[in-house]
Amino acid sequence: PELIVEGDVKGEIYYGSNAGILVGDGTRHGTRECDHRAYRGVRIACSIYLSDVTEDNLETLAGDTTSIFPPTGKTAADWVWTQGGRHWSKKGGRSLVDDVGRKPFNVEDEMEGCKKHLCIRDDDEGRYRNSCMKTCNVFMNDEDYKPGTERREVYGY
Repeated sequence: PELIVEGDVKGEIYYGSNAGILVGDGTRHGTRECDHRAYRGVRIACSIYLSDVTEDNLETLAGDTTSIFPPTGKTAADWVWTQGGRHWSKKGGRSLVDDVGRKPFNVEDEMEGCKKHLCIRDDDEGRYRNSCMKTCNVFMNDEDYKPGTERREVYGY
């Protein structure tokens, strides 16, 4: 299954071609991890939250628990802050077409001794991954992500 949806009950769904899924307020949801870059493929899943990221609302945005990503806590707040102003601005001139990605972001493991082979554990509800975010590649590192560079240049399409 590719999509996990959790309300009063938990369900898992396989995506079909030319189909969409709408999830309402307060429903926890997330997709299984994947990395299709080696095959130049893509699976698109999108959760849309409309908000102007400010210091006043940063903790509220970062504390949202309806989505599996980003993890909550200080790392989430730091990551949300790096997204500010990417797709629109009051002055105009920003869009997905010329997106230069997030601002630089460096994440570290929160515990010592993290092991890559433990990152795919299913028995701890993601707690290991959330403690070992660097080792588990929860976020792309800046060397690969290239903040400030147009996405089409980074990915070649």
